[in-house]
Formats: sequence, structure tokens, C-alpha cells
Amino acid sequence: MLSLSACKKDGGSSSSSYYVKFKLDGADKQYSQTTAAVFTTQLPVYSCAMVGEQQNGTVYEGMAINLFNDVAIAANVTYTDQVVASLGTPEATLLYTDATGAQSTSGLAASPNVQVVITSMDDKTVTGNFSGTIVSATDLTTTHTVTEGQFHLPRH
Repeated sequence: MLSLSACKKDGGSSSSSYYVKFKLDGADKQYSQTTAAVFTTQLPVYSCAMVGEQQNGTVYEGMAINLFNDVAIAANVTYTDQVVASLGTPEATLLYTDATGAQSTSGLAASPNVQVVITSMDDKTVTGNFSGTIVSATDLTTTHTVTEGQFHLPRH
């Protein structure tokens, strides 16, 4: 199952104290123009959609991190690309959109090795780290490595 999702652009924060940053194939990337962490519950699905992006003309470049589980999303839990049996979807997915609008996702990787950990959260902020492998949704072969990912986001 492939899940490509992102947050609505006008619902996030534009404060530069919030960010999503990581290395993409060793190159530093940081997005802080629009940021958000949105938690939803539609039983039996608990989810958290996190995004950091910047607008480049008509394209929103950045990283979306999605978490899914059949129990509440929590801090200090490692979410991986392992499929939640009761939901049939991975616990965590990464979706990167580049400056041209081309997307790459962990949902297409044979071995995505996604790891996402929320290290702290309260009713205002969500902080943590992430990594994984993503594959181009355009050619289905180009692979990118995401390392040293960190996020500090406003909770909505």
C-alpha cells in the first residue's frame, strides 16, 4: 500500500523556530517556512502527519513524515516501515518533494529502513528524529538516503 500525503499549506506555522532538517544523499536540507504536526484519530487508526516545507513558485518543496498505528502515537517509540497488521499500512513513511515538484517516497523502496522517533511532545510542540531510504515516484528506480533527520514542529 502506498500512502502519499501532505498537510494543507495554510494550516501550518510560519515561525522559523520550527523546522524539518535532514541530509539527502549527504546534502543538507532544511525546511521551516511552513511546519506542522497534525494528530488525528479515526478508530482504529491513530495518525500523525508532520511536514516542513517551503514554497518555490507553485511547488511546495519539503519533507512529509507520516505515522500510523492501531494505538495512540507516543513519544519514545521507534516507528518503522513495518506494516501494522490490523491496518495494512506501514507505521512510518517518508515523502520528499524536490524543487521541481518530483516526489520520492519510502513507500516505493524495497528496503526503506524508515525509523522515526518522537523524542518529546506536549500540547504545543513535537520534536524527534528520522531516517530512511526513499525512491523516486517518477522513475521508480532512483534511490535517495535520508540521514540525520530532525524535526521540531508546532502541534495542531
